[in-house]
Amino acid sequence: MENRTIETLTGVPETMLITVRARALESKKRRSQLKDTYAELIMKTVDSPHRKKKVSPGSRVGVIARTLIIDEQIALFISANPRGTVVNLGCGLDARFFRYPPFKVRWFDIDFPETGQIRRNFYPDLLENYTFIGSSILDFGWTNLIPRDQPILFIAEGVFMYFNELEMQAVTEMMSQQFAGSTLVFDGISRYLAKNSKIHPD
Repeated sequence: MENRTIETLTGVPETMLITVRARALESKKRRSQLKDTYAELIMKTVDSPHRKKKVSPGSRVGVIARTLIIDEQIALFISANPRGTVVNLGCGLDARFFRYPPFKVRWFDIDFPETGQIRRNFYPDLLENYTFIGSSILDFGWTNLIPRDQPILFIAEGVFMYFNELEMQAVTEMMSQQFAGSTLVFDGISRYLAKNSKIHPD
């Protein structure tokens, strides 16, 4: 596959930079609610026009709020299941595994292969309990790589808003059949906002 850079990404893959920009802006604040030095580094590295794009105040608040809430849920899961498994669906450029202190949970980041190529510019990918899987979430072959011997937490931040009803149904049915008893944490937006997003599918 062609080696793609941040500068050539378009459409849904490009939207991962919205989250990175919002986190970087928050991280640089004196009284930040979230410290994400990886987001700051990425935004210093990427070239125009991405660095110059603005993030609306509403989007910034929404991204940071959902980040903190999901962070809290992950922390609770790790505390209760120190050797469990966390699966980050549609991880984008999320640095959660690297932001957390060292722990023993097995962590799987899943996203398109081109996202994995970009992530390797910023994150190490040869770690004992970390695995990046280059795959569409809807290509369920990735499920064969997830161990089922410990409790599993699935997280999907800023992801399902890009799925239509049939795709969401397929994902939830797959999880109920293959990962019974697991936990799924995700964020959602209203039908109005979804329909008025320029990049959301019909």
